[in-house]
Amino acid sequence: IICRHYHLYTVSFADAERSFTTIKGADLYREACKLVGVIPVSYFTRNMEEPVMNLNHHGLGPKGTKAIAIALVSNTTITHLELEDNWILAEGTTYLVQMLRENCYIQEMVFCVSCPTQSPKPECCPHENAKSAIKLECLMGQ
Repeated sequence: IICRHYHLYTVSFADAERSFTTIKGADLYREACKLVGVIPVSYFTRNMEEPVMNLNHHGLGPKGTKAIAIALVSNTTITHLELEDNWILAEGTTYLVQMLRENCYIQEMVFCVSCPTQSPKPECCPHENAKSAIKLECLMGQ
C-alpha cells in the first residue's frame, strides 16, 4: 500500500507572507482555485455564509472539489453540503475526507462518486449504492 500525504489546508504560496492560513472565506476559495487551476464557482462564493450549500451538477471534478474542500476547512456556517453529479471520483473524495477531519460543522453531506467510463451524459448515481448520504456528528471533546 502506498500512502500519500496531502497537505490540503497548509499549502503555502511562493510569497512567504501569504499562506492559506492568513486568508478566509471567498478569498481563500479564489486562491485555492488559482492553485489547483480551476475556475471558481460563483454560486459557492455567493452562498458561503448560508447553512445549506447545494453544488449539484456544477462539474467540479477532483480539482474543483479540492478547491471547495480547502475553503471549507475553516468554514463554520455550512452544515449541509450537496455535491451530486460532479465527477468527484476517488481523488476528490480524499479531499473531502481530509476537510472533514478539520471541519466539524458540516452535519450532512450528499455526494456521488461517478465512474468516468459512463457515457455520453451519465445520470448521476444510476445505482443506488453509488450515492452516499452521510450524516456527520461533531465528536469534539470526546
